[in-house]
Amino acid sequence: MEDKDKTKDQLIDELSLLREMLENSEKAERNLHDKTKSLLISTLESTADGILVVDREGKITYYNQKFVDMWKIPEPLLQTKDDTLVLSYALEQISDPEIFLKKVKELYEKPSETSFDVVELKNGSIFERYSQPQKMDTDILGRVWSFRDVTMAKASERKLKKSEKRYRQLVELHHAGIWVVDKDGCTTYVNPAMAAMMGYTTDEMIGHKVEKFMDDEDKKIFIDNTTKLRDGIIEQVETKLNRKDGSILYVKVEPSPIFNEEGAYEGVIGGIIDISSKKLVEQELRHAQKMESIGQLAGGVAHDFNNIISSIINYVYLIKRTISDITQEELQDFVDEIQASAERAANLTKSLLVFSRKHVFEFQTVNLVDIVNRMKVLLVNLIGADIELEISLSGNELPIYADGNQIEMMLMNLAANGRDAMVDGGKLAISLQKVKANDSFMKIQSVQKSQDYALLRVADTGTGMDDEIIKNIFDPFFTTKEVGKGTGLGLSTVYGIVKQHKGYIDVKSELNKGTVFSIYLPLTDNFITNAESVSSCEPDCGKGHILIAEDDETLRKVTSQLLTRAGYEVVTAADGEEVVKIYSENNVDLIIMDIIMPKMNGKAAYDKIIKINKDAKIIFLSGYTDVYLENKLIKDAKFSYITKPIDVGKLLTMIKEIINC
Repeated sequence: MEDKDKTKDQLIDELSLLREMLENSEKAERNLHDKTKSLLISTLESTADGILVVDREGKITYYNQKFVDMWKIPEPLLQTKDDTLVLSYALEQISDPEIFLKKVKELYEKPSETSFDVVELKNGSIFERYSQPQKMDTDILGRVWSFRDVTMAKASERKLKKSEKRYRQLVELHHAGIWVVDKDGCTTYVNPAMAAMMGYTTDEMIGHKVEKFMDDEDKKIFIDNTTKLRDGIIEQVETKLNRKDGSILYVKVEPSPIFNEEGAYEGVIGGIIDISSKKLVEQELRHAQKMESIGQLAGGVAHDFNNIISSIINYVYLIKRTISDITQEELQDFVDEIQASAERAANLTKSLLVFSRKHVFEFQTVNLVDIVNRMKVLLVNLIGADIELEISLSGNELPIYADGNQIEMMLMNLAANGRDAMVDGGKLAISLQKVKANDSFMKIQSVQKSQDYALLRVADTGTGMDDEIIKNIFDPFFTTKEVGKGTGLGLSTVYGIVKQHKGYIDVKSELNKGTVFSIYLPLTDNFITNAESVSSCEPDCGKGHILIAEDDETLRKVTSQLLTRAGYEVVTAADGEEVVKIYSENNVDLIIMDIIMPKMNGKAAYDKIIKINKDAKIIFLSGYTDVYLENKLIKDAKFSYITKPIDVGKLLTMIKEIINC
């Protein structure tokens, strides 16, 4: 009995303890709930958004102070917990209440959906409204409405859009072209004016690299300018663009680099101005100036040629009038003078052809040091006794691939130019040295930095030149000498020779301080010292059948007589068709043929001849080079050629070598 009572007491104690634990648990849960609710309310009150919470029946269960402040809803109205009354009050403030009310009804009909829109009030305020269902697990308890005041942000956005629109209109309507490219040179934008200049639509240009619209020369200008822009160097440039129809557009570009916040280059905005009309006017002006200068050139050339021809005519007259009693010594003197005059005429013609780039150059590896040394005596006689000649050579060998005769002519013209600038005497200094392409002038020319050059400097202590004269000194028609005193070919001939030798020329000058010409000629490694030159002396009499094709009757006749006297059997032709006919009917060992002839030119005649005999031997004659001679003949090793006027000794030597080989 006692044991049963004890068990009953224990059970009562355990129940009491369990009740106490349950009460503590409920109290703890209420405390946690209160704390959680307090934390949630504190969070909602501190947010910048206005919050309104309603249950499924539309009864207001919570709103924060920000909601009250935003909508200015009276507190008594909110305390009714009736969302219909609150909504009615809010609708009175909304600019378009019907749309807002429609959206509210749609959400009440679809309690699980979320919604976002923008609400504008009559007072100008703008709220972003976001609504979502309030859930516990899968049960929908009601709906949460949140409102954010974006009045200031929207005002700024509208202002920005208005500004962007205004500036876009300025860009779109601007008469100048606007071209925007990214860091890779790809077009991201062009305005209508730019597209119109190019003959494209804007869509046709966007996405393409700028280089697509440029030639190689102008691509280099663009790349060089882009490199400078990356370094913050801004320079206006003039360049050319290729229009859609293939025509050229001359433009001036005013670039503005684009950098991001970190300072990295991201592209460039280019203001493009069409200067095609300006370039056309400049070209017309230059043409007019050159036409005027042609008269000066003609006068100078006529003066020199008349002097030469007068000498020849007078000596021939003397020979004819005194042929019966003239001594052998006098005859030799007269003939020598005639030959010298003829050589002067030939050199004048070569000068004309050099600056026009119609002269056939005979290139071989030569030592520039030897050429300068060989010219010393001639230069002393050329400049006169009142001018001191100083020659400074660095080393014994500066091999270049060149026409030695043209290098000599270039040096003589430079010396003559210096002489003319020192009317009261002075000093002409000529120096030679080897330089690397990384010198300052080479950098300007953008040549390979590994290339070695021979630097030839010719400096005088004469009157010098101002900047305006320097700009024109290489113009083939420009001269500062009096009418009849010069042809204006000296320095233009120098320029032509330098360019034909793939070289560069620079000039520095100051008034009353003299002038320095610096000429850079590329060196070659293919150099054999003491190389034997082609002999110009007459060989022993030869044997063979030669066909001479020359349209000039006098030259054809005298060349035939020369070769006949040298022991050859000669037949002649006056045009290309006659050459082919005679060759097909006769046994001919060698053809000597002018490249320019009537009816059929030399190259066309040769093409027919090799069909008759693929081993036909030929020497081409030319007074100047045309396109196909330059590209098809001279560069082809199987052809031999001689330039006019003909060096008889050289011709005879070449004939013997070809026929006997």
